[in-house]
Amino acid sequence: MNTYKENQEELVSIEVITKDRNGLVHEITGIISKLNIAILNHKARVYNNKNKGMLSDFKVVVKAESHSQIETLIYRLNKIKGVISVNR
Repeated sequence: MNTYKENQEELVSIEVITKDRNGLVHEITGIISKLNIAILNHKARVYNNKNKGMLSDFKVVVKAESHSQIETLIYRLNKIKGVISVNR
């Protein structure tokens, strides 16, 4: 778990693995934005998994105001269509 606090704010690394599709990055960043969470860094890649097909690996470092904000983010990311895992 990559979490540390800076002036009462939490910086957290999150990885979302999901089936690839158009608009996925937009949907993920939209959820983060609606929660008023700052994105400090992000990286996305698409790869072919022999058993699961085309997958997207989206990694993001965010700065949130509270632990509950992070928990809400993880809950909402898990609700995205095609999500395989959301890891901190």
